[in-house]
Amino acid sequence: MLKYYVTESMTKNRRICFLIECPAGEAYRECCDMAPDVTEIALKQIERFKKAVNQAPAVSAYSAAHSKKSVSIAPQEKTEVEIAADFDPTKLRPCKNAK
Repeated sequence: MLKYYVTESMTKNRRICFLIECPAGEAYRECCDMAPDVTEIALKQIERFKKAVNQAPAVSAYSAAHSKKSVSIAPQEKTEVEIAADFDPTKLRPCKNAK
């Protein structure tokens, strides 16, 4: 079956793309099922991917035309914010026309 997909890709696209995956809980060094040359290729691809991610510019959350102050959130700055009302009901604010 693999031979079919390889020949099909070569005839249509004139190139072959392989996707090498490992389980999410394991490090790539712990995967002993792969051949050494495949592991070397995977390590090179991981390095290239990490460099590409680090070079990505931060994207502004709001455009400058719509707001007076520019706010930009980098993908690496993700933080979780606790909502006080989830833990303490006395922190809830009253609302008009609430039923």
